[in-house]
Amino acid sequence: MTKWLIGLFVSFILVSSATFAQETPNREDEQGQIRFMKLPGMVDCSEPAMVDAFLSRYGEIQVAQAKSFIQTPDGTLLEGDLAFYANPETYSYSVVVQFDEIGLWCIVNTGTEFKPVTQGDVL
Repeated sequence: MTKWLIGLFVSFILVSSATFAQETPNREDEQGQIRFMKLPGMVDCSEPAMVDAFLSRYGEIQVAQAKSFIQTPDGTLLEGDLAFYANPETYSYSVVVQFDEIGLWCIVNTGTEFKPVTQGDVL
């Protein structure tokens, strides 16, 4: 019950208070500076076992990791471990941010047609 409430709370924080740009966004302002706009996002979060079952259903395996930050509507940055999963046969992929301290994993993006790209120096 506690994990469910934590998940509900984090989900609410991530999607509440979303604001939309009031004008058509430009990539650069009058001084040529690059500008960004915030888009509201719906993020699916659950217990790690549930997310792992979702990834297994699609045959995705972890292929990369990093540190990640998710910004809440009030500007708070939540730090977690990003895990990139992909299926080497179907080319589906999922990006998961793992908040292990509170027992919550969030799927922030999924898609298809994943393929590696090499540009310049190889890591």
